[in-house]
Parts: sequence; C-alpha cells; structure tokens
Amino acid sequence: MSYKGNIVVDMDSHFREYEDLDRTYGEHIEPAYKEAFANLSAAVGRHRDAGLSTMLFMHPYAVIETSVESRPLGSDQHYGHAPGRPSIRTKAEGRSSSAREPVSRDVHWDPSIRLRDMDRADVDVSVIFPSHAPSLCALRDVGFERA
Repeated sequence: MSYKGNIVVDMDSHFREYEDLDRTYGEHIEPAYKEAFANLSAAVGRHRDAGLSTMLFMHPYAVIETSVESRPLGSDQHYGHAPGRPSIRTKAEGRSSSAREPVSRDVHWDPSIRLRDMDRADVDVSVIFPSHAPSLCALRDVGFERA
C-alpha cells in the first residue's frame, strides 16, 4: 500500500491497554502489588462497562482522581468552552459512526487484527503508543508505578 507512491505512516496510533488491564499487565505485576493492581483493574473495568471515561487522572470522571481540569500543570484555558464540569459523551452515545465497521477490541492484543485494520485504513507502518501507561506515572506509590 502507498499513497501516490509514498509509504503511509501513522505516527500516533494507540494500544488501549485499559480495555482490559488484567489481560495486558496482570501476569507481569510484582506480587506485592497484585491486590492494588486488581483494585485498579476492577475500577477501570467498572468505568469501561458503564460507558464512562477510563482516564486515570485529569478528567472530570477520572477513575482515580477527578479534576475539572483536563490540561496538565493546572493550566486554566478552556478554548471557548464554559468553565466547570464539561458535558461528556459516553461510548454508547455515539462516538463511532454506524456507517463504519467497528474494530474488534482484540485489536489491542492480536497483531493480525491490527494489521487487518491498518490495511482497511491504507496504513503501511504504525507507531503504537500505550494509552494509559503515562498516567500510571501519576500514582502516589512509586513502587506501584514500577510494578
């Protein structure tokens, strides 16, 4: 695949490890943090199943620490949006178009599904980043972050 003879590179694709934290990290968590991780994983799962945000921090409905701010370092710039608690749409409220075929949630763990999705989007190379791993660095327990 290419676009006008050029390779197409997606430089900001994401692996949504929060779709199933236990499946992603569960077997790799240090034993001392298994219980804390199980609690975090269950909380993220409850948010996901309710159609709410699975952001850990810096979101009005964050799993761990809610915040009206969605900008880092306390920046208070709303860019045309009224200050206060913004209106948040859930996944069930139509973030995806019904005209598009949904991508299987297993795309995050099965490379063959990821490659098939890339083919549908005419993408040759995809640089994939974790979606929540940086948020884990905001945990108050450095040992848990490392685990």
